Amino acid sequence: MPVELQEPAVAWRLPLERYHELIDGGLLGEDDRVELIEGVLVAMSPKGPEHDAAVEWLTERFVTRLAGRASVRVQSALTFPGLDSEPEPDLVVVARDAPRPRHPSAALLIVEVAVSSLRYDRHVKAPLYARAGIPELWIVDLAGEAIERFSVPAQDGYARQERFTAEATLVPEELGTPEVSVAALLGFALGR
Repeated sequence: MPVELQEPAVAWRLPLERYHELIDGGLLGEDDRVELIEGVLVAMSPKGPEHDAAVEWLTERFVTRLAGRASVRVQSALTFPGLDSEPEPDLVVVARDAPRPRHPSAALLIVEVAVSSLRYDRHVKAPLYARAGIPELWIVDLAGEAIERFSVPAQDGYARQERFTAEATLVPEELGTPEVSVAALLGFALGR
């Protein structure tokens, strides 16, 4: 008879150092789609074509507009030592001189693209990023055809949350560039 686990089911908490030991020892590799969130090893959602197209479109805009000013990292880890976390956002903009204990531990902007992960991105990752002091988070809600912007981080989450639909153009508050047309992003990602 299989064991039924009730939510939330956590087998054990994993400190960040132990997570790094699993990676360094080869027990977790690049093909293992997991991330450490507050000491819990979490399976990452699979990426589909709409998700990949949105990340591609955003990457092109951010890289070309921020070249020489900031580093743009795509589906790369951030390390939050005090939070036992090493998430892997879809796009991260970091200062060129960002501290890197293992991966950068600070960012100017994080972008998450959500197809099936919207609830997780809003209710798990957004509060984590706020506690880590990330000044701005965008969640691209492909199903809802909008971008949600979170800003003014605090220990209990972001104080300001805004939702932008196809008519809007967003500009990262800390960076001042690039302009991101919600309609153009959605059109490319959704194949319109």
